[in-house]
This record gives sequence, C-alpha cells and structure tokens, in this order.
Amino acid sequence: QGGKTIEKRLIDPALEAVGADTYTGSSQPDGEWRMVNPKPGLMLVNRFNKVQVERCFLRWSTKNQNSVSLALLSPKRRLEPGESMRLDADYSLGK
Repeated sequence: QGGKTIEKRLIDPALEAVGADTYTGSSQPDGEWRMVNPKPGLMLVNRFNKVQVERCFLRWSTKNQNSVSLALLSPKRRLEPGESMRLDADYSLGK
C-alpha cells in the first residue's frame, strides 16, 4: 500500500510447498502487484482499479508443478435484476 515495494520469496525448498495470503484494507496492493521469476527474468504484472477491489489473494504451490495465482475480489453486493458490476484488471507478462 502507498506504492512501496514488498518482496516475498514464495518458492524455496526450505519452505512449505503451498501457501496463501489475503490482503484487505491498508494491506492491499496500491493498484498493482507483480510476480517475478528472477532466473529467466519473467515478470507478471497485475494492475487494477483499487476502488473496485475489496480483497486480493495470493496463492502458490510447488506440488506437482510450480504455480502462483493473483486474484482480485470486488466488494460483496446484492445485484437487482438488470444491474451489473465491473472489475477492471490488466495482466501483462514481460521481461
């Protein structure tokens, strides 16, 4: 939050094979978060409108194959017939 960078190593032989974090309120990313694989230099960037997002989830696993998920959840809201909600997010992969 506040645009500062937080680094967290997720996949390490000395750590648990699976894990998850939930971010809400002031712990929520400030409209962007990234996953970086330093060996090949790949980066997954997720940008979103933080006004539309209530919670962010980060999940990872090294069981069977290495995987990481970044998920966004909107505030819970009852929609009347014909109403809709919008959650804008942009994912990009690059170096």
